[in-house]
Amino acid sequence: MKNLIKRNYQSILKRGLINKDTTMQQFLDKLCEETDELINYKNFENFKEELCDIVLVCFNIAEHNGINIKKELKKKIKINEKRGE
Repeated sequence: MKNLIKRNYQSILKRGLINKDTTMQQFLDKLCEETDELINYKNFENFKEELCDIVLVCFNIAEHNGINIKKELKKKIKINEKRGE
């Protein structure tokens, strides 16, 4: 998973869509853009692609901010599991 996150982040950097000065607001704007595209999906293949775009933007936010998203996901899943008890 870590390799996928890094590969995607590097590809977005290389394309110039983000850089070291990209702000949280810019990331959130991109997340909103991708969410709108998911809401307006055209077919199931497009739905899957747009869903992946949202996940990848979230991964980029984490990577950009030095967050170990795998660790944080595990913590959150434990919280969710306890809520169901």
